[in-house]
Amino acid sequence: MNKTSFNYEALMSLVREMESYGDSSLHTQSFINLVRRMATLFQQWQATGDDEERQHIEETLQKCQREISQVFENICTEYGMTSKEVHEYVDDPQNFSQGDWEEVQEMRRRVEDTRQPVNKTRKRRSRLPA
Repeated sequence: MNKTSFNYEALMSLVREMESYGDSSLHTQSFINLVRRMATLFQQWQATGDDEERQHIEETLQKCQREISQVFENICTEYGMTSKEVHEYVDDPQNFSQGDWEEVQEMRRRVEDTRQPVNKTRKRRSRLPA
């Protein structure tokens, strides 16, 4: 498995953009807050060299991942879809105009840009949470 580091600024830029959409539903706000929390935890994980603290952060990240999955399921339900249906919809360019499809692809690129290869000269004693 490739290890990655985390681009805090890139993710926070996406969070600010999500906030600018003006969706004030409880589920959307919960999702945004959880992503912000995970970004902060990843930043703390990268900054610490203490194995015990890293283990605690990894456990908290796993909890946040489960919570994000549940919130995403709730958002999908609000729209009358399953998460699988949402993924299939977003993966099909026929569901979008050319311009909208390009925006979807740009957002995917930006999300991927929040991950960066780890400098191989820097040793890690524990695994980066998936």
